[in-house]
Amino acid sequence: MDYRVQQSSGHATLDAEVQKMNERAQPLPVMPDTMDNSTLELVVPMQFFLR
Repeated sequence: MDYRVQQSSGHATLDAEVQKMNERAQPLPVMPDTMDNSTLELVVPMQFFLR
């Protein structure tokens, strides 16, 4: 799996958390045979709230 931060949050700690979330999501399930493509691109917006 590959990922990129499209727009920084402005906080290195929060941007690093995106990487940690991707690591925790591994391994992803195998794509079903019914899907024609060998890759799937997802855009997942993230929102952090600091208190």
